[in-house]
Amino acid sequence: MDVTYIDSEPPHPIGGGIRTYFRLAMAACREHGVTTRIYTHSPEAYPGETTIPIGREPWLPYPWRGMAYRWAAGENALWEHSRWLEKELSRTDRPGRVYEFCDFLGYTFFTMRNQALQTRCIVRIHTPNFLVSEESYSNGSFLSLRRLRQKLADASCRRRESACLARTQRLTVPSPQFVAEKLPTLKNWVHIPNPVPPLTEPGQNPGSAPDRNPDSTLGQVSELAPVQTNTDELRILCLGRVEPRKGTLDLVKAFLEFSRTHPNASLTLVGSEGQAEYSHAVRTAMHAAPLGIRNRITWEPPCAPERRIALFRRFNVLAVPSRWENSPYVYFEGMAAGLLCLGSATGEMKSVASITKAPLANSGDVSDWVRALESVASGVSWESIPLQTEYIRNRRQEIPRQMIDYYRKVAAG
Repeated sequence: MDVTYIDSEPPHPIGGGIRTYFRLAMAACREHGVTTRIYTHSPEAYPGETTIPIGREPWLPYPWRGMAYRWAAGENALWEHSRWLEKELSRTDRPGRVYEFCDFLGYTFFTMRNQALQTRCIVRIHTPNFLVSEESYSNGSFLSLRRLRQKLADASCRRRESACLARTQRLTVPSPQFVAEKLPTLKNWVHIPNPVPPLTEPGQNPGSAPDRNPDSTLGQVSELAPVQTNTDELRILCLGRVEPRKGTLDLVKAFLEFSRTHPNASLTLVGSEGQAEYSHAVRTAMHAAPLGIRNRITWEPPCAPERRIALFRRFNVLAVPSRWENSPYVYFEGMAAGLLCLGSATGEMKSVASITKAPLANSGDVSDWVRALESVASGVSWESIPLQTEYIRNRRQEIPRQMIDYYRKVAAG
């Protein structure tokens, strides 16, 4: 058996949670002696892995192809990538080879019509693009040609992704909570949690619980060393793309209110800009704050994966204010780094927090985010850090075995 992954994220060396998943999944396969390779637009995002660049195969004849590129070049390129993948996977197929697609952008569209490949193709639900495209942040400007084209592209993407999900015989999800919230009509899926990142070495991060007892369980957290809460200086990190779904503006507004009575608290946003109107609203809220508060809110560019540990060392709290989420990797990276993780009550964050007793805030509720920040400042929430550590340690053992067992089942037909 060997596993082929298909990374449909746009060309960029960093990428998001989908790429983090693929990196950890390939590492888990290696640990179990399973060979992997990955098709991607960004081979440089996977150093040391076997990578194949994704090509194009025209799906429209002349002159329609040229017209399609003039009207919606990006969307037409996605169809051609999908067509190329079906031909490439069919050409290089062999018995026992398993293929795993993420749902993003529907790259499985043509492959799912190939009977020889269909039963060994897995589609893993991460964040369907049609759910993201439903949300927008508008300043009330009139409909432009650019927005009209975007709406047509979104409709095309919805059709492609929906068709992929409908045809898939092997569907896996990392968060049943997310499916219940956002895809309640989805059927016949299997729950395979996302592999979690390794624990950061003891003492590397402020607020981390020393890893004194590697054999302990969630019921034995008293054997761990006491947590250093350091609530006098809250250094809060919000890591991820700044867009409506991520709820960045909710966190900024909550921090502005919270920081009036907590002069030693700071907030740092690290991530790229999403929609221009939303990014502008975030910057406006930051700049409108009084000078003493404004100096404690910063926005930094995206952080490459290899620099994440150094980034986490600068903070003791990670905030994930998403309006909705599936199983956000940044939340688990923060747990592994020993930060106190404050998330929205949605998706896998809600499920995990019920185990780790980590603080939660209602999605999109600024006043509840203020309450959650107050809970962190009071020191009440910090005892969840040992539970977070134990959760990561246990899942590092359990999830890879579950993944490999499922791959073997699919390979066997």
